Amino acid sequence: MNLEISDQILQQTTKCPHGFNCLTSAEYPQCDVERMIGNILSVKTTNSLFCSYRVNYGHGYFCTCPTRIEIYKRLGR
Repeated sequence: MNLEISDQILQQTTKCPHGFNCLTSAEYPQCDVERMIGNILSVKTTNSLFCSYRVNYGHGYFCTCPTRIEIYKRLGR
């Protein structure tokens, strides 16, 4: 699996601690998206990997990763 994401989006993703593995590996765990709220994703997190873009707020988790948001917008997952 190789996802094509624009250079503009990739350049906005400056804090990726995983080397963009979400673009090249189908085995790489991504947080499951519950829904999109504005320009962030409400996610269910089942993995324990650290991510600079995942934020715990209240009783939920939110993702602000530009690349992950683009994947969701394009593929619905």
